[in-house]
Amino acid sequence: MKTRPFNGYKELTELKYDFIENGRNIEYFHATEDKQAVRDEVFRIIKKYVSKIRVDSLIVEKRKTGFALQKPERFFPEMTGYLLPHAISQC
Repeated sequence: MKTRPFNGYKELTELKYDFIENGRNIEYFHATEDKQAVRDEVFRIIKKYVSKIRVDSLIVEKRKTGFALQKPERFFPEMTGYLLPHAISQC
């Protein structure tokens, strides 16, 4: 059975629409773009669920790869191909 990737998705969605309905200007609802008050509310929700979050990551220095691999149309699919089998096997 598939489950939602983040248990707090309902609260985050409600928060987003609360901001919109209350006239708060949130163009992106993204941590790098939003004002501190918006980020504080988002992190308040995330903090409630942080113990249940699993993060899989792959860190690659793109500039240290071969030139042919640096093209985005090749780089991102190939790196995703390395990460996904691991992430899926952990489910």
